[in-house]
Amino acid sequence: MATWSEDETQYCEECDDDIQTFHGLILLVDESVYEPTPDELATYFSFNKRLDLSKDA
Repeated sequence: MATWSEDETQYCEECDDDIQTFHGLILLVDESVYEPTPDELATYFSFNKRLDLSKDA
């Protein structure tokens, strides 16, 4: 997961373009990068379902 904000852009002289600062999250378990199980991937990281943001949800 990574996010960025329009407020966090800087001009890069070398690439002649704006660059953006991204913020991400890395989960560690016992000093190693956490790898979710297949069940966790399906439950928490599946973006196939659309969120119901309606007023009645």
